Amino acid sequence: GTGTFYTKTITTSDEMSTMIDSMSQAEGSYCGFSASLSASYMETSEISTNSYDFLLGHSQVTDNKYIRNAQNLELRDDLFTILQSDPDKFIDLYGIMFLNNMAEGKTFFGSTSVKTKEVQSTTDLAVFGSFKAR
Repeated sequence: GTGTFYTKTITTSDEMSTMIDSMSQAEGSYCGFSASLSASYMETSEISTNSYDFLLGHSQVTDNKYIRNAQNLELRDDLFTILQSDPDKFIDLYGIMFLNNMAEGKTFFGSTSVKTKEVQSTTDLAVFGSFKAR
């Protein structure tokens, strides 16, 4: 008797066309009787995935606070002394910027992801047998 069996992962349509005709077969004879049997099996699977991301954000200033008449502010005596004696030290300590406005607010940010997965599988089995007596 003879027999052939194929197992292969299919990744292209050309490979699929080639393997559709693959089959296992066996045949033999004994004392005037002969028999043959063949079977083919094919399984295909497809998997597709999708991801949908939703983002939502909002920012809003709720209050502004200002220093009124900033030009009338006076430097404290101890800070004025540092500024006169060592201007670089004063800049290192306090910088060169002056704050005259403060904004307060709120921020919202939300996100969600929805993922889908679809699996489709098909199987096919064909069996053929014959028996002859002489």
